[in-house]
Amino acid sequence: MIVDGNTTADDVKMFLKSKEGAFAEGKSVALVVKKGALTYDGKPAYFSAGTMSRERAIELIADKMDGSVFVSTTGKASRELFEIREKHGKSHKTDFLTVGSMGHASSIALQLATELPERRVVLIDGDGAVVMHMGSLLVAAETAPKNLIHFAINNGVHDSVGGMPTPAKQKSLSDIAAACGYGRVFKAENEDELSKLLDKLSAEDSEALTFVEVITTRGARKDLGRPTLTAKENIDNFTAFLRE
Repeated sequence: MIVDGNTTADDVKMFLKSKEGAFAEGKSVALVVKKGALTYDGKPAYFSAGTMSRERAIELIADKMDGSVFVSTTGKASRELFEIREKHGKSHKTDFLTVGSMGHASSIALQLATELPERRVVLIDGDGAVVMHMGSLLVAAETAPKNLIHFAINNGVHDSVGGMPTPAKQKSLSDIAAACGYGRVFKAENEDELSKLLDKLSAEDSEALTFVEVITTRGARKDLGRPTLTAKENIDNFTAFLRE
């Protein structure tokens, strides 16, 4: 059944009623919902996000952690990292963009940090992704690679898929990471705090697995583009960089 702006609740009920025989036989049916078919007049409750944009936070991390191996979470975070490299004329070879695999960037970064103990691995994660695969925090803490720095950008929403609030909107991801066993945990709530912390982290040899919660605003630039490299080109360039 195709659901569009003219479909009523009774239409859906009648369709499902007509398929009871198929359900009884263990068969499946599908409701295909067209874009714009559903509306919602209520206002979701957002937490009070920070004053710094996610893109600015990523730009600071990319600049001050230059030379590291980067893994970025799916969606707008990876799109912003790609455009930041373009803006500054930097190569994309250091960056693994986790396209279409929400929540898996943390496990990818953990494996890289384990396999490459002499290289610093920087993970740019999101609050929705952390919540989706929160068990990876425990696995990372148990493995505890000292060369992994896990940045969790928390703006309280699923920004890449419509801006719905996440369960992290009123929780402290840094407290959760500490409870899971991360060796060092920090929280940056504005650009000045993040900049000073990055100066500290970039200038030292890491003593332990590190987690940094970064509080940012919601939303992104309306003209934010998408990576112009294919996923195949991304992984080929990235693996060549790792072999250098």
